[in-house]
Amino acid sequence: MEKIQAEGPITPRGMSEEDAARYIGVARISLRQGRCEGRRENRMPPPPYIKLGRKVIYLKDDLDRWLEMYRVALAVVLIILTSQ
Repeated sequence: MEKIQAEGPITPRGMSEEDAARYIGVARISLRQGRCEGRRENRMPPPPYIKLGRKVIYLKDDLDRWLEMYRVALAVVLIILTSQ
């Protein structure tokens, strides 16, 4: 059987729960609760994830899109601050 050699380093597309939590700046338990409990009122909605058996994988592109959905535009912040 012939082994296929990859040319150059392989860049993983996915992250572990621990790496994803660190990447988006939240506690690991927040990701786990979001997955297990789903969307709840007054709670952070969970980012998309992939489940392969017992393994949970977060894709960097999904996390980036998820963060962008919750970005507060600077103009909105300025309006709120000046209206007080």
